[in-house]
Amino acid sequence: MQKGRRIVSLPGRSNGNRIIEIEEFDVPKICDNQVLVRVSRTQVSAGSETTFVTGDYMSESEKEAPRYTGYTSIGNVLESGKSMPLFRPGDRVFTYGIHASHWVSEEPDPSNPVNIQHLNFDITDEQAAMSRLGDVALHGIR
Repeated sequence: MQKGRRIVSLPGRSNGNRIIEIEEFDVPKICDNQVLVRVSRTQVSAGSETTFVTGDYMSESEKEAPRYTGYTSIGNVLESGKSMPLFRPGDRVFTYGIHASHWVSEEPDPSNPVNIQHLNFDITDEQAAMSRLGDVALHGIR
């Protein structure tokens, strides 16, 4: 089985700050409505991820649980499920993935994917990853 790595935020010190570690995991086999992505870049959100690391604004039960942070991943498709013919190995994509080497994007409606999108623009992975923050800012304006 293929191994991946991801960042995990664990219960931490007496000052409330959590511990950040890199853990190894087994890359899962995908289902029909999923796409396996080899991640090349993720983007850190200074707001929500700082909250995860410091433990601020979390309930006591949340402070005691592991958290996988991140919500923006850029990468290339490794494999796609039978119901996901729009995505082929090698396609460059944008997903809602965590900080990890691999991400499985799942679609409730494979005919209308919303959790994974093709990146067919002449921009860097770093530029693509910043688009999620722009999206959040636009929600605030609206």
